[in-house]
Amino acid sequence: QAGSRNDTPSSDWGDDRRARPSDKDFLKLFVIGFPVVDKTPDSTLFKLGGSKASIPFAEFEGSNASYNMQLHAQLKRAGKRLQPGWLGHAAHATTLDECAAGQCFGPFTIEEMDLAYGPNAWRAMKRFAIDENGKVRVCDDGRSSDHNIATETLESLTVPSSSFPATMTQAFYSLLPEGTRIPMAYGSDDLRAAYRSR
Repeated sequence: QAGSRNDTPSSDWGDDRRARPSDKDFLKLFVIGFPVVDKTPDSTLFKLGGSKASIPFAEFEGSNASYNMQLHAQLKRAGKRLQPGWLGHAAHATTLDECAAGQCFGPFTIEEMDLAYGPNAWRAMKRFAIDENGKVRVCDDGRSSDHNIATETLESLTVPSSSFPATMTQAFYSLLPEGTRIPMAYGSDDLRAAYRSR
């Protein structure tokens, strides 16, 4: 099992942690992904100390339609790019490159999003680019879309240690029948383009 009372995963869940999810539910979240809006479950892998949501999730979700229409109108007025100049073009090109590399999917039309998730059951998020010493970095703008203030986190996320993949592999294998082995891989392809603040 993996867990810690600090930033580094360890083999001790610690007595001072809240009850973690069941092994099955916990590992399932690592496969399908943790929720990124509303209440993010405690993975027990990082130190406690997240942030409270400033608006109720129902309020956030209830304003999806008006927010998406407002953003669509802004895009139409701005000629499809909200960020002017070469950085706006670079943000678009970089996003398409990421899609081609399999790091994300899209772009999608409003109709495609409604079909996949239901009418207004999704919320668009702007992307913008910054010039960092001649290298373009794209950022998803969760502040302007209110994703940030509609999210409650219980942990302070940190960059995992180099032992994290081995720790998680051990956790997965501990739940399999003895002698069962499945191939596992660790993906770090997104680290190449990670934005590092100064």
